[in-house]
Amino acid sequence: MVTNLEARTIDSNSVLITEHNSAKRKYPELYGDTPTEVREAIEKGKISEIPPIVALQNPFQSIDRTIEAYQQYTQAIPRQGEGHYEHEDAVLREILQQNSLLCYNGNRRLEEFQRAGIPIRAFVIISQEEYDQMPAEERRIPKRLKDERPAQYEIDQNYVLSYLGLLDDAVYIRTEKRHWENLDTGKLLTQMRERKKKS
Repeated sequence: MVTNLEARTIDSNSVLITEHNSAKRKYPELYGDTPTEVREAIEKGKISEIPPIVALQNPFQSIDRTIEAYQQYTQAIPRQGEGHYEHEDAVLREILQQNSLLCYNGNRRLEEFQRAGIPIRAFVIISQEEYDQMPAEERRIPKRLKDERPAQYEIDQNYVLSYLGLLDDAVYIRTEKRHWENLDTGKLLTQMRERKKKS
């Protein structure tokens, strides 16, 4: 349980969703939040009963310093099974300029608040000391998976590394979304037809 922190009310749209939906399906034990209870609480107006989410604030002093740290992080710790898309550098800079908070495992809780367009309570983490006090159930890698995923578990214990990991997720999700939105489906269908004719 978080002891020295106080939950504050924030705009739910100021927090970026950082876990990809495919990860939620692949590792339900890591993302097993309670969307039904959240939805019911919103409908009944009992929002105060919902546990706060945990959100990480950028620990770096400038956008350029964040980008430098992010590049070092992604070189040392490659993305887990996900590809890369064009314009990731531009998307990274956009996210940092917005100064969005990055959320941890409270995604499904957060998604319901964003759909309803209402504020949410959050512990906004700004230091390693506060991060160490984070509730165990909010960890990205629960302690019970420590032996199964030791490298990820070690990263998970560090506030700065965790922020950079969530930032990488946010960049990936936003660039993937942009890729599919900008995809010329007519051109793609034509290319597929031409390939089929040749084979």
